[in-house]
Amino acid sequence: MGIRGDNVMSQEEIYVTGLVSAYQGDDVIFENVPNKWVSQGLLSIIAITQMNSAGSSGTGNYGIYLPEYNWNMYIGTNTTTGTAFAHTALQAPIGTTPGTAPNTKSQTIVDGTATGTWSTTLIATWNAGTVTGTVGEMALYMNGCVSYSTANWTYQATSWLSGGAMMFSRLAVADTEFNSFAINTAKPLTINWTVQLSYS
Repeated sequence: MGIRGDNVMSQEEIYVTGLVSAYQGDDVIFENVPNKWVSQGLLSIIAITQMNSAGSSGTGNYGIYLPEYNWNMYIGTNTTTGTAFAHTALQAPIGTTPGTAPNTKSQTIVDGTATGTWSTTLIATWNAGTVTGTVGEMALYMNGCVSYSTANWTYQATSWLSGGAMMFSRLAVADTEFNSFAINTAKPLTINWTVQLSYS
C-alpha cells in the first residue's frame, strides 16, 4: 500500500511503501509483503513536511524525536480482524501490551540517488524461545507526532510535541497479506520492515 502524490507539472508520482519479510533461522516465511498504514503513521509522515523549531534562552539542550527514534516491532495472534485506519495497537499481542519487544534491532539504509528509490529497512530479531504462539498479525511502531494540531513537530525544552511510540502500520492474516505460522521456538524469528520512497 502506498501514498501517492501527483505533480501536475512533471507528471511524477511519489510512493511511500512498507514491505515486510519474515524469517525463522534460515527459513523464509514470506518476503516483501505490503503493509497497511494506519492513521497515526500517515499523519506522522506528512507532519515531517511541516517541521519547525522553537525554544527560549536558558532551557538547555532539546530537540525533536522523529519516527525512527526508538522504533519497535510487535507480533500478535489475531487472524480474524482486518486492519482499520483508526487502529492503534495489535488486536491480540504476544506478551504484555503492546507486545514482547525483539531482543535485537538494527537498520540498513539504501541511497536512491542513482535509482530513484530510497529506503530504510528496520530489522527486529526475537531470540530462540523468546516468543511462542501462532503469528497472525505484526506491527511497526515508530515515534509519532501528538495530533494534527501539533503536526509541525515544534520542539520545546519540556514539551517535545511528539507522542512516543505509536503503531504506524500493520500486517495481518485477516487482510490476506500472509498465512499464519507457528513460531519455531528452536530458531530465532526475524522481521525486516522496509519503508521505501520512490517516484516514477
